Amino acid sequence: MCCLACSEVCQYDGSKEEEPEGPDLNELLDKGRQDPKAYTFFCHFFLPHVVGKQRWRNGIKTGAAISKLATVSDEAFTLLILENSWDRWLWEVGKSKEEIKAAIEDGTIPQAKYTLGKGQKARKNMGWSEDGMKRYQQIAKEIVKKDREQDKEDITEPGRNGWSKFDKEFREISQGYYRKEAPKSSNTNKDNADGGDDQTDAWLGDL
Repeated sequence: MCCLACSEVCQYDGSKEEEPEGPDLNELLDKGRQDPKAYTFFCHFFLPHVVGKQRWRNGIKTGAAISKLATVSDEAFTLLILENSWDRWLWEVGKSKEEIKAAIEDGTIPQAKYTLGKGQKARKNMGWSEDGMKRYQQIAKEIVKKDREQDKEDITEPGRNGWSKFDKEFREISQGYYRKEAPKSSNTNKDNADGGDDQTDAWLGDL
């Protein structure tokens, strides 16, 4: 999932100044929605890969609340994936394919925290260790559920479909992630067939 999400981050106009700064993993786990800038980054660049990019795109267009687009399980699993491989992905930044391949072969690449690798063990629990399964439950119950409960303040303005405080902050912050003009595409009719318009498609970028 990281490679997919990172590819989204790289799809800017080429100006480094326009790229949002990624959050620290501890910020996501400790603060959640209480740090709207960090959690907006998480919700935009990582969460859609678990929820489903088309479902996410359609939901954002129709003004759906984040809690309606993604379940507690979706959020918890996305956070678990990040925690599982965070050290390895950070290590890979700036490395060539040859360097990464060599590190895999000689066993010096940072290992994932909760996945079991290859072989018979990896088939148990879909490759997740017992510690990983327990950590998932902990993230879901002690982090994501509590985070959502703290964010129950409803925005009652028309057309906002039960938005919480974070939903409003998410829309305001994430607008800065996208191009101001819609990218040219040969699939204009297909894009508009889903009920969106060029301005909305520009705001959603290449999701």
